[in-house]
Amino acid sequence: MNRRIGRLAAVVVVLAALSSSAACGSDSTKTDSRGAPSGPISSSTMPDSPSTNPTNFSGTPSRLTPDPTDSIWAMISALSSAAQALLVAAAATFAVRQLRESKRSRAAALLMPLYLEINSPESVAGRYRLHNELPEDLTRSLTVDENAIIQKVIRQFDYLGLLVDMKILEEEVVVPLCYQAVERCWARLESFIRRRRKLAGPAVGREFEKLASLCRKYREQELPDEEVPRYKESPSARLWEPNQD
Repeated sequence: MNRRIGRLAAVVVVLAALSSSAACGSDSTKTDSRGAPSGPISSSTMPDSPSTNPTNFSGTPSRLTPDPTDSIWAMISALSSAAQALLVAAAATFAVRQLRESKRSRAAALLMPLYLEINSPESVAGRYRLHNELPEDLTRSLTVDENAIIQKVIRQFDYLGLLVDMKILEEEVVVPLCYQAVERCWARLESFIRRRRKLAGPAVGREFEKLASLCRKYREQELPDEEVPRYKESPSARLWEPNQD
């Protein structure tokens, strides 16, 4: 891509130089045409002569003769302008591609640590305990360990939802990969989060809820016959590859 742009720039420079030379040549031709006629002047053309018909010149004025090179220089000038426009378009396309690659690299740098954390053995075991070992009613008093499990799941999905909401991670990439796990965990923790909001404010689990809403919308549009996933998560289940047994 860089070599192509460099070659195109060289062509533009050459055409611009030719166009400049064309302009100079055209100006010099016009200057010469304003000089004296090339042939001898008849006496009838003198001011005292009764006839002033320019056809009495023995020669034809050069300014009335079209220069065959004018069309060539005009074509070169047009090609130069077109090449310059093409160079600008190519440079803009290259810049857009560079921005996209930069965005993807930044997104990958943010997603990878989160992916490793969510799929770590500790996180997988915590989600298993959330669905299988914690009490059904999460609004009652919980132990410190139980509360830590819940808070970790909320924090992880909050962070993932924030990256999607800020357009750092693309919704079209994240949602199809994790919609089941997000919906399942939100259905399990919704009552706990709403109760916690009364004590700590509306920010608790806000991005998690937005992400769950996107996942539900995706499932209803793309998979209308699929029910809300309510199955138990096995100890080896990963976020991106949920166990559907």
